[in-house]
Amino acid sequence: MLIFFKKIQNSDEKSKKRWLVILSGISIIIVITAWAYYMNAFVLKNPNEAASQEIEVGFWPVFKTGLAVTAGNIKIKAKNFIIDIIYKIPKIGGEKKITIENPR
Repeated sequence: MLIFFKKIQNSDEKSKKRWLVILSGISIIIVITAWAYYMNAFVLKNPNEAASQEIEVGFWPVFKTGLAVTAGNIKIKAKNFIIDIIYKIPKIGGEKKITIENPR
């Protein structure tokens, strides 16, 4: 494995970027897969609750709910940000005041 990384290190920039994308993609897939197995194995299964009720919660419904909540929060923050920008920008052609003092 060390020889493989040395070979990448000594290659040209295009090859390095290609390997960066490939290895990053593989890492992301591994992490998401491990997280999904963890969610299904430990978080979403409660033997006491399953015995009393027939509740089936899967990975995708939890993921979609979290995504919807996050998207809603981002939408609200973006709307507030745009409103703040609009009210903080001075009006073009608005009222202008000039004060001239007499230097006596």
